[in-house]
Amino acid sequence: MRRLAWIFATFLFLVLTGHTAASVPANFQAQFTQHFGRGAGAAGGSCAAAFCGTGQVVGYGEAELTIVVTRVVPASVVHCGFALAVTGTATIELEDDSALVLDETGTYCLPGGSHFAPGNFFVSYGNPLEIEATYTVVGSSGVFAGASGAGTNSIHQAGGTQMAIYWGTLSFG
Repeated sequence: MRRLAWIFATFLFLVLTGHTAASVPANFQAQFTQHFGRGAGAAGGSCAAAFCGTGQVVGYGEAELTIVVTRVVPASVVHCGFALAVTGTATIELEDDSALVLDETGTYCLPGGSHFAPGNFFVSYGNPLEIEATYTVVGSSGVFAGASGAGTNSIHQAGGTQMAIYWGTLSFG
């Protein structure tokens, strides 16, 4: 009976901590943060040409994110004071140089009347913004070699901080 209880407890631990036979999680989750510094704004930070941030990829560890916008067109979105349809390429790179490359398509939104704030549009500090996007894996290397998948990305900015959250699925083979 004790042996059966030990086997069950070990199995439960492995399932709950993600250490099953397939070492790659079926669900993909990551979070990245970029800090601009007081009064700097996004355009004055260390990543003036792109969103970049540091964070964690669940199950893989610390990583860096860089998003380069490739297309921007005006859009009309309900409950968004000013909107743009955006596409871009995101690269998530682990400390061991493993990488995921994602194609993203979404909506950039300045909520409410924030688009009327003096000095808005990348020249002032602290204006809120929201970006909701979908992504598809288009490239991979290292521990991500052969990965495919898709999911959602959400970016929120307020004050001197911008946070990007990714969730979706990854499959291999």
